[in-house]
Amino acid sequence: MTLPRQIRLLTVTDLHRSAYRCNALVQAIRQHEPDIVAFVDDFLGSDKHGLDLHTINETARIISELPARHLLFTRGNHEDSQGQEFVFAWPMKKRSLIALHGTAITLGPLVIVGFHVLSAGTSPSAKHCQNRETNLPTTMLSQGANRCLPPMSGSRD
Repeated sequence: MTLPRQIRLLTVTDLHRSAYRCNALVQAIRQHEPDIVAFVDDFLGSDKHGLDLHTINETARIISELPARHLLFTRGNHEDSQGQEFVFAWPMKKRSLIALHGTAITLGPLVIVGFHVLSAGTSPSAKHCQNRETNLPTTMLSQGANRCLPPMSGSRD
């Protein structure tokens, strides 16, 4: 599927299965019409225990039905314990589940790299950060990535 030369990317963090946040996300997608919605971290786990929360099955259904061309996921610290249940609940026959874990995907004019939680002193390998063959801009998605990554040469802000 080809994307236009300019694309809209909406990043989502800390959804935590909240019904309120899921509803706000649906409204934001309708308003901004992004081509790509990237769930960067903590879209599953929650410390609210029953307050305003969707089940993991409901969360998978709601997210899979979002009106965006592409949905991408990187794991945060809350996805470790519930990630497998989310994958089993995902309607694979209706929509692909694209999980980036130290991997990259090229969508239109953009290379998107996703990493599990990055901590201080860690950084992805150079092969993930640069796309020398196509010279496309690269966006990195990870919980805490802004705290530990040095600026990349050739990247666009």
